[in-house]
Amino acid sequence: MAQYGVTHTCGHTTTARLYGPGKDREAALRRMRDRPCGACIRATTNERAAAQQDERDLPPLSGSPKQIEWAERCRYHALMLVDQALGDAAHKPGVIPIPDHLRIGDEPYPSLGECIQRLYAQDTARFWIDHAKHAERAGQRIAVDSRSAIRYGIPPTETEQVARLLFAVAGYTDPSDRHIGALAVGLAPGAAAIARMIHPATLEAHVESARRAIRDALRGKERPFVAVSGGKDSAVVMDLVLAIRPDATLFWSDDELEYPGTVDYMTALKARHGDQFVTGLGWARHADWFDPWRDEPFFRDPLPGTVFVGMDADDYMASRGHDTTMLGTRAEESKARAAWLVEHGPTYRVSRGTGLRCCPIWDWPVGYVYQYLEERRLPINAAYARLAEIGVSEDLRRVGPLPLARRDDLVNGWPDLYARLVDRYGHRWTD
Repeated sequence: MAQYGVTHTCGHTTTARLYGPGKDREAALRRMRDRPCGACIRATTNERAAAQQDERDLPPLSGSPKQIEWAERCRYHALMLVDQALGDAAHKPGVIPIPDHLRIGDEPYPSLGECIQRLYAQDTARFWIDHAKHAERAGQRIAVDSRSAIRYGIPPTETEQVARLLFAVAGYTDPSDRHIGALAVGLAPGAAAIARMIHPATLEAHVESARRAIRDALRGKERPFVAVSGGKDSAVVMDLVLAIRPDATLFWSDDELEYPGTVDYMTALKARHGDQFVTGLGWARHADWFDPWRDEPFFRDPLPGTVFVGMDADDYMASRGHDTTMLGTRAEESKARAAWLVEHGPTYRVSRGTGLRCCPIWDWPVGYVYQYLEERRLPINAAYARLAEIGVSEDLRRVGPLPLARRDDLVNGWPDLYARLVDRYGHRWTD
């Protein structure tokens, strides 16, 4: 630890205690010298918050003096984030941009304009401290890093703050991370994404957008492959890609512990597509106690013609000369995927594997995935029907390696399979 005197742009000098390597300390010192001191930042924010209260006719806040001062700053930065994320769309007609399949409760969604008015009407310091205290720091970061603000309109990670505020004033007090992530996708970057969520496009509009993404990604490419998981999303991507490039390779990374429906589904794909369908014995460890295809006797037999990959699927296919990876990844599935895809878009370059990945259905809601499969009468993994039978909601029906499955789903839907897993892997499965 070392102590430094720092002179800020406001002319005030403060003392900074810094840790770590010398180059990191110097970088931190440069950042501190390039902005006002904390006291001046707070004073400026307090002035702006007071002006905002007058301009928007915001109600005075109730609470202790310290709470009110803090809450006014939180409110100022929160509304700044809302303005940056939504712009004029905040006051346009239309429902709050929460996808229908993530609906909480049975009440109609308020309009986005209603939500903004409800937000303006919040008059307790506690509300703003509880729901927007992180927005204060987010707003400060945007102010310091103007390049991020210009590039994204609002950084993707900060859209979560706006999403939480909208859920709160809409009456949804306990949204999941998936709800937050799905709504955040609709808030950035810019008016196009916002408009899609406020006025949802039709399935056919999403299909056409996906086709454009595929064609753009394949321009100049000779050997694409589709990563097939046995799930609904990769089934859609496979159908979309094969309609454009009938010669595209299909690859399944078999992780040994798979749903019976997945094995049947992949067996049917192999029969239909022949050598175009490649199966590799997976290598990924989806649990710290299980290495697929390492310990004999195996839990089940691999498909005929399966090869042992021994590396990441993307790297393996690149070693076979493939130059593009097509994936069924969707932003709605998690906050991390939402942030990544919002920032990078459906097609992006990577430094390993084939070097290029395309996620053509990245912005599809799950309802459109099921609708696409139904309208085109495409086969689907039987595990989905079983998950529906045992009461798993549409947005939580996931098909993947069994170590990633929810234990209750296996107990209720596949009790015999679960008993085999417990018998084979003991407490490591039940913990």
